[in-house]
Amino acid sequence: MGLFDLTQNQLVKATQVQILTKINDKLNAMPERRLKEFVWYLRDLIVEDLNYQEEVLVESIDCPNGQVLRVKETRDLMGNVIGKERQEWTYYPPQPDGKCPVDVYIKTIMDQNGNVISVSKLKYFIDGRQPQVLT
Repeated sequence: MGLFDLTQNQLVKATQVQILTKINDKLNAMPERRLKEFVWYLRDLIVEDLNYQEEVLVESIDCPNGQVLRVKETRDLMGNVIGKERQEWTYYPPQPDGKCPVDVYIKTIMDQNGNVISVSKLKYFIDGRQPQVLT
């Protein structure tokens, strides 16, 4: 029976066996040190994939009354939402130099279901004082 007489599944399995045999032969021929390096490299690739996270901006609103809202979602390798972050800014009225400095900054961290994990608020001052943490 030749390759042309095989069904698609038989051909795929034959190809898988050929690939696995080739990999096995290469691994058996490797010196121990090279084999360990290869395994460590594979482990790092797997861990990197498991730890993969991507931040995606899902909402961005610039309000006419001087507020800004940004909502980001953190997603894993499969695209599942694993967390959310909401950032809000309010601004002081325009200053003589034309700039609008930040008044209050609020950062809210949420889990994948939108339940609040933490909220941090910072109050900024236009007189040069250091920002103050609000509760």
